[in-house]
Amino acid sequence: MRSPGSLLHTLIALEASGDWSRRLEEYRRELFRYVAALRGTPVERTQCQDELKALLESELAGLLSCRDLAERSARRDALNEMIADTEAMAEAMNLAALRLSLERPANMVSFLRAKLIWRANDILESERRRHDRRVISSSDPLGLAPLEQRTVNEAPLMDRRILLREILETFGGEGDEDGARILEGLLEGLSIAELARRTGRSRQQIYRFLDRIRIWAERFKS
Repeated sequence: MRSPGSLLHTLIALEASGDWSRRLEEYRRELFRYVAALRGTPVERTQCQDELKALLESELAGLLSCRDLAERSARRDALNEMIADTEAMAEAMNLAALRLSLERPANMVSFLRAKLIWRANDILESERRRHDRRVISSSDPLGLAPLEQRTVNEAPLMDRRILLREILETFGGEGDEDGARILEGLLEGLSIAELARRTGRSRQQIYRFLDRIRIWAERFKS
C-alpha cells in the first residue's frame, strides 16, 4: 500500500501516463484514496500535509514570489490554510473526483493553483473591506457624514443595513440558524472562508445558502 505522503505524486504520474480514457477510473480511485488519507489518522494527515506543502512550494513558486507585497502575503496565507485545513482539502478533492470525466482530464497542479489563487483573492478582498471600514470609521466616527459619503464597496451603508434586515426577515424563518450569522458576517466584510470557520459550515454550504437569496437580492443593485 502506498504511503499517504506519495499519493499526490501518484496522481500526477497518472496524469502524465497518457490515454486518459484508460486511466480515468484508476485516477478516481487514487483520488478517493487521497481523500481518505486526508481524513485519516494524525500520522496520515501529517504525511499528506508535508507532501502538499512540498508540491505547492515547488510547482507554484512563481505565484508565491510575485512582486506585489500584499498579493504575495495573501498567497502565502492561502497556501498555509490549504495545508492546515485537511478537511476542506478532502472535501474539494472528493468533489473533484466525482466530477472527473473523459471530457475533463485531471490536472492536479492546475487545480491547486486555481484553488490557491481563489483563496488569496478572497483574503485580499476581505482585507480591502476591512480597510474600507477603518477609513469610514476614522473619517466619520459618529456617522454624521451625508449618507452618500458613507459607503462600503460603493453601496450606501444604510441601504446595506436595510437589505440585511429584509433578507433576514424573508429567510430567517426557514430553520437555518446560521443564516443571520452568515449575512451579518458578509456585512462585516468577512470572506467566505472566514464565514465557514465562524459557522462551522463548508464553503460549499455557504455558497448554496447565498444562492438561495441571490436572485431575490438582485433588485437592490439598481
